[in-house]
Amino acid sequence: MPPRRQGEEETLHHLSFLPREFVTLPASIVHAGPVGVEIDALVFGPNGVHVVEVKNWAGRIRVSPAGWSREKRGVVEGTASGVAQALRNADVVRRVLDQRGFAQVPVHALVAMAHKAAVIDGQDAAPVVKADVAPLVIQNTPGVLPAGVTPEQLADVFRRFVLPPERRAGAPAAAAPPSPAAPPPPPPTATPSVPAAAPAHHVPSRLRGALPIVAIVVLVPVAVVVIMDRPGHPTTAAPPKAPAVRLVSASNGVYDYDVSAGSVAATVSFTGQCWVDVASNGTTLFAGMRYPGNISTWKSTGQLYLKLGAPAAAGLTVDGAPVTMPAGMGVWTGVFRASR
Repeated sequence: MPPRRQGEEETLHHLSFLPREFVTLPASIVHAGPVGVEIDALVFGPNGVHVVEVKNWAGRIRVSPAGWSREKRGVVEGTASGVAQALRNADVVRRVLDQRGFAQVPVHALVAMAHKAAVIDGQDAAPVVKADVAPLVIQNTPGVLPAGVTPEQLADVFRRFVLPPERRAGAPAAAAPPSPAAPPPPPPTATPSVPAAAPAHHVPSRLRGALPIVAIVVLVPVAVVVIMDRPGHPTTAAPPKAPAVRLVSASNGVYDYDVSAGSVAATVSFTGQCWVDVASNGTTLFAGMRYPGNISTWKSTGQLYLKLGAPAAAGLTVDGAPVTMPAGMGVWTGVFRASR
């Protein structure tokens, strides 16, 4: 995973611990007319909208309104100001809010340093903090939403209108995202399939005596089909056993599961808009929005990481077994490990 992506994931992890009244959206391309900017994270809370710029830099970072520099292994070099970038992004967000009738909503800028080896020296026009401190800074930032406006309402504005056209709900067919992968076929039922009748010279001799029984089975469905392979030796198809999915632990909103199979296949059916982040053995498979009616399947031969921004709008099965997510969660994270 690229360092920048790692920094964004680390920051989103810390932001997931914000109280439930805060809503977090991941990296998005935000457009205000012809102007478009990439924003690493947006947080909507009772004190306004927080535009988060993430830097995954190690070393001593000297920050000031006059400019930034970075010292690493004794070498000091100038670097672009993260605060200047965060303020530019905040200006675009403010324009979007103005266009949608939310001109009175406070907009705040913040720079989060995700690297554990980062040391911040100085102050700037907006807060520059370590990523693990960002949730505390966001909660304590002064501001009040206008009467009747909620964080979820603001988040819906950005989910619906600000994402690139190919990810918008109701986009034209030419601009729509590729159809999600079809879910895997269901496991075979307990009723074995019956071969179609073939010409007499193609019917194996051991089945010729069983054909009348097969014809009866086709005409009169029964609960269990028994085909006489040889007189006095009936064989019955046994129903396949679905791999067990067992919850091992749950801590800080992360649920760990053991899957008794050699691979993991997670199928999610969406009834509403939902941000999704999926990785297999540390490699990102998908990160973006899913919409009502979408059905997506992701697979892994080892560990599958699945994060849902709106679990109430998603139904999840893993290897055919339903997985229940706690009600009322703002963000849900599941880690599924194949045990064979």
